[in-house]
Amino acid sequence: TVSISIADYANAILAGESYTPDDKQLMYYMLKYANEAYKYFGDKTNYNATITEILENNESAKGDGMAEQTYANAIENLAFGGVITGATVQLTDSPAFIFYVAEGFDGTVTVKYGTNEKEITVKAGDTYAKVEGMKIYNFGSTLTVSAEGNIGENAVSLESATYNLDTFAKYHSGSESADSVAAMPLIRALYDYVQCADLYTKK
Repeated sequence: TVSISIADYANAILAGESYTPDDKQLMYYMLKYANEAYKYFGDKTNYNATITEILENNESAKGDGMAEQTYANAIENLAFGGVITGATVQLTDSPAFIFYVAEGFDGTVTVKYGTNEKEITVKAGDTYAKVEGMKIYNFGSTLTVSAEGNIGENAVSLESATYNLDTFAKYHSGSESADSVAAMPLIRALYDYVQCADLYTKK
């Protein structure tokens, strides 16, 4: 039997002399995201006490912090419609992009980001295509989505449309709905974690 503790792992990195400030910064923002997820999905009145203590004791690990969240890459005019009816970011389980499809669509949705390409098979009766398996450092990329298939006897296609995390975050940051307000601390923590992971891979 092997016992694994995220808290022990985090403490080992944050206190370890063999780890770089970049290693520790990434660990800090990963923990911050985990803590916000705990609050959002678990006990909505309290953070995880163990992780909170680790964050408080290692605040210097965040360095100068991430860039201000202006969501400058948000897409103002989403070119959806027809096959793809909308998009969002799934916050439950692991984060994932979701592209909603028209009722009765049967075909393939292709999503490209960076050098990656994923083909998702959608059957009539499915309501969305889920982009699974993205690395957290790719989550800040702009995704290009296309689709080809049928709705009933009619052939349908979408040449290309784009979506990204900035668009999702900006929408919720500007919304006064209770759901958006409740989700924003988690979205901000995810945004910082994504930025940090992206910078980490480039160093």
